[in-house]
Amino acid sequence: MLTKEDIEFLKELQNEMKTQDTCGQAAPRFWGIRERVRRFVPEGCGEGVLIVESDGVEYEFDEYVQTLDIIIGDGDVDEKTVMKWDEVDKKDMDEVVDFANEYFGRDARIVEYDWVDEISEETGCFLTKRAAELHISQNGYHYTNPVPYAMTAWRNPEFERFLKIFEEMDIDRLKE
Repeated sequence: MLTKEDIEFLKELQNEMKTQDTCGQAAPRFWGIRERVRRFVPEGCGEGVLIVESDGVEYEFDEYVQTLDIIIGDGDVDEKTVMKWDEVDKKDMDEVVDFANEYFGRDARIVEYDWVDEISEETGCFLTKRAAELHISQNGYHYTNPVPYAMTAWRNPEFERFLKIFEEMDIDRLKE
């Protein structure tokens, strides 16, 4: 048996689903979380470059140079061996990685990446954009660059049918 609160909740949800921004997505729609993630690509195909060590730690070039600078500052390397760190820039990336691999026993390599928009599979689905935004505000630390993303339910016939029935049903009749 539905309570008055249940019926009021359903009415408010139905109204929100009918009146929310569609973001250009066909009905019936639901919401997921999309985020920009880095994907490694073949050499010459990327928009960015990272230095990746064998343990999977990734560095932007400047971070990597700072890491090496700290190690050098601790006196682990003879001053004659040290590159002029204040003059190092990205064009020296190969030299920097070779230096780190040789003198510090690092196993680093240079890899290219592109940013890809990807739907997060772990979040499930949300019936409203507001619910997706609330999820992001409460759990945003799990993501890199999250945004709500509208999707059409036509690929799941049961869910599509459920959403159509729910959006069209006369909830006031449930009171009877």
